[in-house]
Amino acid sequence: MEQIKNNIYSILCIAVLIFTVIGCASNSLAERNYFINSTEFYNDTLDLTGTFLGDIDYYKIQDINKHDLKKDIKGFRRKNLLLYGEALTGYKLYLFYEKNRKNNEEDSKLILHSSDRVAYQKINQEAILTLLLIKNEEKGISTSQNALINNGKKIMDNLKYNDSIKEKLKYNQVIYKNKDISNILYIVDKLDKAPISISKMNRWDKFQMLLTMLSNDPTGKRYIEMYNEYITNKRRRNGKKIDSLLSEVPYSSNEEILDKIKFLAKENKALMLNECHWCPSNRIMALKLLEPLKEEGYNYFAIEAVSEGEDNTINQKLYPLKSSGFYIKEPYFGLLIREAKKLGFQIVGYDYGFNDSPKDRDRIQAENIANIFKEDTNAKVFVYAGIDHIIEMNNSRKWMAEYFKEITKIDPITIDQVEIASETNKKIVLFEASLFKKIEGVNTNVDYFLINNIRPGLNEIFPPKDLSNLTLNLEKIKKDKNEELFITIFYHDEYEKDGFEAVPILNKITKANELEIKVPNMQKLIVKVFDKTNYILLSKTIFLNP
Repeated sequence: MEQIKNNIYSILCIAVLIFTVIGCASNSLAERNYFINSTEFYNDTLDLTGTFLGDIDYYKIQDINKHDLKKDIKGFRRKNLLLYGEALTGYKLYLFYEKNRKNNEEDSKLILHSSDRVAYQKINQEAILTLLLIKNEEKGISTSQNALINNGKKIMDNLKYNDSIKEKLKYNQVIYKNKDISNILYIVDKLDKAPISISKMNRWDKFQMLLTMLSNDPTGKRYIEMYNEYITNKRRRNGKKIDSLLSEVPYSSNEEILDKIKFLAKENKALMLNECHWCPSNRIMALKLLEPLKEEGYNYFAIEAVSEGEDNTINQKLYPLKSSGFYIKEPYFGLLIREAKKLGFQIVGYDYGFNDSPKDRDRIQAENIANIFKEDTNAKVFVYAGIDHIIEMNNSRKWMAEYFKEITKIDPITIDQVEIASETNKKIVLFEASLFKKIEGVNTNVDYFLINNIRPGLNEIFPPKDLSNLTLNLEKIKKDKNEELFITIFYHDEYEKDGFEAVPILNKITKANELEIKVPNMQKLIVKVFDKTNYILLSKTIFLNP
């Protein structure tokens, strides 16, 4: 009897293993799909390219409704499914791939034609591609039978092997494809493995994208290494001259800076601070300015990174979502916005309205900010902008701050915390930009430079009494001791309402078997642990006492 049980158990294990291997094989091919401008498709494992018609939203195969999938692809093999998408013109697209093991002759033909679906098949010596198009009534658009036939034929004709389309693939498209993924480790892995041709421009694009993703954990080893490389390159031209000048000129440092900026802001109606998009320390500095500015009557917080219309959602919820803006997904940006709402600031997005004329971006940004003053004559606005947009004058082009001065006749206080990098041991340093006019390569067309050497951590935001140690034992859930994991921590109430759309308060990328981190106490938190394949290894709710 025991022997029978063992045999049954062995058979079941083998069956599960076979099913898993088949499923993984299918999914692993689908994981190598890339999209260019939503119309061009490339799979680097198969070296397969294609051009699709119109706008198609692509979905991960594991995210398809299982009931719909079973109904739609009846008669086709689920394990061969390579790609799924929904066209805005009213049809679903399924693409299947299988090896040509039976050496079927090369052919391309319509194999299915009914009132609501068509299927085409293309065979070469190596593989069989099957394209299935199905009317999608949920889109509310009626797709004719002829349209399905014509679209299917055109798509199938455009599916080719060994084409040159991969030369068009860019790193920002890898990011866009994975924009709804919370697991930063997963996205970093995709960037590392993306089949993108090597060039000077592509190397810089990859560096920027990786650094931006890795900044979600600014304490991580790889982020620190890449950030130090960025600062070293930045200082190569004039770093020593800047350090020398800093030893001679007057400046404010550390906590006295907040009082200095508060004093400067008192008699003005607009203050502009910029950020480097992969520097959470810049967001912590912005957060430190919120309370002093609020005390001087500042009541609007205008943020470049907030997407059009998302400011309304933030003002209603009192916290951001990942859909609020690409950079706002980063935890310290989320904490910055939560603090602004806690203090009573009205959040305003202003980086929109120029889709058809990107060259007018800075002028339209300035007009959007100026509208705040038109609607509220008592407004005082804290503007948080990207790198160069706060430059007040430039010979080669106009930036947002210069347009703003022209439109409103308000001369804003402009503080640049990106331009100057120094090896000073001070945490933050503020000095007049005009002192640096003689240093070649430094754009001094702002009022002040701020050196920001803040080391990002929750201790920069929360008082010590509000933080407690959280210990996570990761050894038992790791496949091997060198495996890297991604830990993300949410406020419980936000996660319960919004799931992974919520912006976490802390992210960590680690190989440690035991991780000890400081998190807010007296708060219910949700902890999620992922591996780099985006599999959730651990999910737990915690509440720490002081």
